[in-house]
Amino acid sequence: LSAGCCGIQGQRGMFAVKFRDSRITQPLRGQRLELECRPVDSDVGVSWIKQDPGGTLHFIAFINTLSRVTYKQSESTSTRFEAAKESGSSRLVVKSFSEQDQGTYFCLINRNQMLHFSAGQAAFLPVPTTKAPTTAPATTGNKVTPTETCTKTPAPETSKGLDFTCSIFVWIPLACGCLIFLIALVITISLCQKTKRRRCKCKR
Repeated sequence: LSAGCCGIQGQRGMFAVKFRDSRITQPLRGQRLELECRPVDSDVGVSWIKQDPGGTLHFIAFINTLSRVTYKQSESTSTRFEAAKESGSSRLVVKSFSEQDQGTYFCLINRNQMLHFSAGQAAFLPVPTTKAPTTAPATTGNKVTPTETCTKTPAPETSKGLDFTCSIFVWIPLACGCLIFLIALVITISLCQKTKRRRCKCKR
């Protein structure tokens, strides 16, 4: 492959695969697609290959100097392709273009014991575009629109329940704290009184 790549550096602008119909930019599903490889001498064999989106090369057909075509697995015919050599060019037809035919197409010749790869022609189905979701028009009358349903305020019962729950969580810790503070205060006062009594006894 490296030898072939080096062999086409000076010819890439002229030795190329293109759509036979110049108006085609992307093939459609089920379309009969014709590709053309130019220039091709009559005294050289031509191979058609395809590089799939994953980068793997696939052999399609070989046309010898006598214009005899051999397809994959040495078959003389193909249900998917037609290949032929014409004056100064080689032609490949994809009978009904589908997802499995997507890729970049090349033709390959062997001249002076050197492989020459043409410039490739990409052939991919159009990418389907997704439409933006359309919003339903607002209805008149007493019917409630989806927007109004989403903006409803919570019922009074729900807000009361939330306030009562919040009150419990606030007041219970506060009451417990006050109770602990009172108990500590009572214990402190009683201890102080006992201490004073002991001091008074000692002075007598």
